[in-house]
Amino acid sequence: MRVWFSFGVVLAHFWHEPFGSDVVMDIFARSTQLRMATFMFVSFLLTGPSLCDTSVNRDKIVRRLWRLALPIVMWAVIYFAVLWVAHGGMPVSSLWWQLFTGHSYNKAMWFLNNILYLTLLFAPILLMHDRILKTAIFAVLTVVPLALEYTGAEQALIDGLRDEIKYPLGRLVEMMPYVSLPLLLCVTGVMSRLRDNPLRGLVLLLPAAAVAYIWLAPGWSGVYALTAGGLPLLIKTMMVSLMIYFLPGRIIPAVLRRMLAAVARYGMGIYCVHLLVGHVFFDTMAGAVGLRPGSFSGCVALYIVSLALCVAISRIPSRLCRNIVM
Repeated sequence: MRVWFSFGVVLAHFWHEPFGSDVVMDIFARSTQLRMATFMFVSFLLTGPSLCDTSVNRDKIVRRLWRLALPIVMWAVIYFAVLWVAHGGMPVSSLWWQLFTGHSYNKAMWFLNNILYLTLLFAPILLMHDRILKTAIFAVLTVVPLALEYTGAEQALIDGLRDEIKYPLGRLVEMMPYVSLPLLLCVTGVMSRLRDNPLRGLVLLLPAAAVAYIWLAPGWSGVYALTAGGLPLLIKTMMVSLMIYFLPGRIIPAVLRRMLAAVARYGMGIYCVHLLVGHVFFDTMAGAVGLRPGSFSGCVALYIVSLALCVAISRIPSRLCRNIVM
């Protein structure tokens, strides 16, 4: 999943070929449109059992926050230093916006910032010992953001704000159900019961979600939000996430599984470096080897170069360097 997510982000920012140019590429392009929502959903689906456990403590949440904050701070500073040298100066205010919103000169980092803020938002709820109260709050936090999207309240909230705040804040609201719903499935025990029989989960939940999506999609398209995803996107994301969660890993050949696991370790690092590497790569190196900017093959090459850079950084004998790419 991390490989798909990180490669999907590279495609989103550098792949400019039109949909429909090739059937396989068209399917791939449409599948990557779910990358952000699915990664958010699955990440909290996987960590949900431990986060929702009654024994969860502050140390566990603090470690998660630190794990998120470190790359946010370090890459903000690194990008700022590189751009300062390249442009002969940069306003210091852009560094503060990058640190706090992730949407200044490295706009892709809004997602990591949002995971950090959503973890902070949900931390007090996770520390509660009243399971019924937790369930109620998670249910409310699933429904309310969708209501804000459909009523136009979200758009009204962010209209007029400066770009560094508008986009991350809007996406924060839209991403909230992709945290609260998987946590709701965990705290109510649904996931633990389905985990005992994964096949039953696929047999019962995926067709039910498919029927719900077909029923709801035509009548629930009037979304006033940044991504205009609404309820259909949430249902599609849940379908894909449950498939990822329940499908046994053994269906992937062992050799391929090891290769994907080795690359997946650097998924976060590739996500953090790809914008800077991409601009340098396509401005200097790509043309020399016959790669056209905006092409799928160019994005594959960019992904490999970003991966190589992350591996090189991880080889520096410093825990700090490893933690910002792995």
